Amino acid sequence: MKKIFTYGIVPALAVVFLGAGTVSAAQNMISENFTETHRGGRGLGMGVIKTPQEFVERQTQLFTHQSEITGIPVEEIAGAWAEGKKLETLLEEKGIDHTVVQEKMRTYGEAQMKERLQALVDAGVITQAQAETRLEFMKTRIDELHEKRSDSEGKFKKRFNVHIEERNS
Repeated sequence: MKKIFTYGIVPALAVVFLGAGTVSAAQNMISENFTETHRGGRGLGMGVIKTPQEFVERQTQLFTHQSEITGIPVEEIAGAWAEGKKLETLLEEKGIDHTVVQEKMRTYGEAQMKERLQALVDAGVITQAQAETRLEFMKTRIDELHEKRSDSEGKFKKRFNVHIEERNS
């Protein structure tokens, strides 16, 4: 009986107690990651926004930027966002050509990149030649991503329309 206790029950109790500690540590780690993630520290595609005030500032900047690019008042953009509308949908409703908006956004983005790269040059972090090389790389990369997105949207729409036509037949 003593052997059964020594070889059976003691190891089982050790697994239970050690296992509980391990599970507890894992739960704490998951809880910490969940809390950090949902404050915007990681994930959710929101960058690093850790406080409600940072979120307010980020959304205000976004709405203002979209207003400047599209000419649509900030209040209307915020209202559409609250309703879950995409900017593209709002543009269609307003009769604004999205290709014109895309070109304005591209020009704005390029100006931002130049400004940031120049700040690095001015601070002595990179040379002017490196800044120019990086700018060309970024332009090429953006063009590639834009083409890839256009291709995938076209494929999706084509497939989606085929499925709708099949249902209607």
